[in-house]
Amino acid sequence: MSESCIAARGSLTGGDELVDATHKASAVASDVLSSQPAVRTVAQQFALYGKVDGFPVRTRVISGGKASSEDIVSSIERQSLPADKFAIPKGFSQTTMGEAQE
Repeated sequence: MSESCIAARGSLTGGDELVDATHKASAVASDVLSSQPAVRTVAQQFALYGKVDGFPVRTRVISGGKASSEDIVSSIERQSLPADKFAIPKGFSQTTMGEAQE
């Protein structure tokens, strides 16, 4: 079981962009993971993040009635990244998902 403290999108730096990105990522993760029985619970957690109009700034995993782990967002920073950060590394090639590999 887990519990989350959700900050409203308006209370965060770049909150609208952050929450919109979280919704998109949660939809993809939920879709991919839902087909895997062993991680279906994780898929459900991602699906919940896609429905929340905020961002989880504290998340605890509860085991045996006690928090077994806790993640806390302590700051949010906006940056523009140079295009070379998205370059395909040497020795790798770009592939579109679903294409047959030869």
